[in-house]
Amino acid sequence: MRRRQQGPDSAPESALARLLKVESRLEAMLEEVRVEVAEQEAAAHRRVTAREERLAAELGAAEAEVAGALEAEAERRIAREHAGREAVRARYETIDETGVASLSGWVVDAVLRAAAGEEE
Repeated sequence: MRRRQQGPDSAPESALARLLKVESRLEAMLEEVRVEVAEQEAAAHRRVTAREERLAAELGAAEAEVAGALEAEAERRIAREHAGREAVRARYETIDETGVASLSGWVVDAVLRAAAGEEE
């Protein structure tokens, strides 16, 4: 087997030149990966932001619902208290002289019975 003599244009690439080409391709691939990662990170950030906004809206709606329910319950309790107070007021405002005499008689009788019970 005879070796062919190669001209200056067809000289084999040196190992250094091949390494430089590989390094250049790797750098290009790395840059593509960096761009892809940045795009994915931006997309993930947009998704997280959108999710946070949805959750904040849901939380706001839930808070408003709970606040409305608590307010309605408080108003119901206040109304019951007012109604009870008005009922008591009406009962005492309707006592006239006859009612006072009757109540005082009942009180006197109760005191006398208690005093008689203590004596025994």
